Amino acid sequence: MDNNDYNPEINGLWRRVWGLKSQPKVRNFLWQAVKNAIPTKSNLKRHKVMLEDCCEQCNAEVEDLVHALWSCSLLSSVWEQQSEWQFRMEVSFDMFRELVEYVVEKDGMHFGPAKPLSQSNKCNSWFGHSE
Repeated sequence: MDNNDYNPEINGLWRRVWGLKSQPKVRNFLWQAVKNAIPTKSNLKRHKVMLEDCCEQCNAEVEDLVHALWSCSLLSSVWEQQSEWQFRMEVSFDMFRELVEYVVEKDGMHFGPAKPLSQSNKCNSWFGHSE
């Protein structure tokens, strides 16, 4: 589908992402991630920048966005420390967009007003910050 085509589902997601009470860099990252515009090894291999697309952390799976930020086995210890992300064990995602849709839909449940998405430890981990 052309990026200029109207798609109510995607446009609704964009509105929810851009409407999040979070830092602009978090919203921008989510927007780029949903568009699969993050330079993962999988994307770099597809664009013939790299030859290998295996995750350097676990050496077990292709490093796409879902794997790099969500399902890599070496992330388990990070996720297990965060109670708001416990749904990780219950839900799987094939595309990062599905993860973002799930989190944005459940934002109140997982983050609540006292801990918005921008203050989540995992989001800070994604951006190299600590609380």
